[in-house]
Amino acid sequence: MGSSLNITLPFFAPEALNQVQHAVYRTALKLREVQKLCQLHLVDLSLIGDILKRRWPQLEANGMCSVQELADMLKLLFNAARREEPGQVESVGPQLTLNLLLNMFDRNRTGSIQFRSVAAALVTLSADKLSTKYRGENHLTSL
Repeated sequence: MGSSLNITLPFFAPEALNQVQHAVYRTALKLREVQKLCQLHLVDLSLIGDILKRRWPQLEANGMCSVQELADMLKLLFNAARREEPGQVESVGPQLTLNLLLNMFDRNRTGSIQFRSVAAALVTLSADKLSTKYRGENHLTSL
């Protein structure tokens, strides 16, 4: 049952990122490190869109999803990414992404998160070009 966890260390140490002179570049580098750590750089917007479309009708009327629903959705997402990128997606991706989303959107530990917030974060941290992400964000507002 002992699986070896093989995560590459971030290219930049956190202290080094704080030394970047301009805040815009510093923020971009930090976001890229979060994206890579959560392995969302291997997940494109089409995968995210497919999962979101399947899960949207199953939500509560208020647009909230439970932690368990979110965990299940992330497993589906990363399994699909694993099929597209064999050997590159680690099994730790869903767990790290879940922890990130919970820390960002469920600070009071209520056990539920606004689905639109989750969708926006996944789109923002996806592997696609910025213009594609903008289209994805605009599509979210129409759901």
